[in-house]
Amino acid sequence: MKKVISLTYLFGVVFLLASALYFFASNWQVFSRLEKVALAGLLIVLFYGAAFVVDRVVKGAHFISNWLLVSGVILGRSSE
Repeated sequence: MKKVISLTYLFGVVFLLASALYFFASNWQVFSRLEKVALAGLLIVLFYGAAFVVDRVVKGAHFISNWLLVSGVILGRSSE
């Protein structure tokens, strides 16, 4: 049962990451340079902040915060 729950959390993080990447890909030409940098920075801070909060609040589920940190890194690299 614990594996099912962790897999569900993983799918949730992956879908959040996919939606953010799709948003960037579909609207990239519309944004100015400042908006691109601000959105990328905001998403990175959002994922890192979520990883910090999850690590502090949800005890025994460090894998969620680790996946959120990895997602923040992927968003940072994909938005350049």
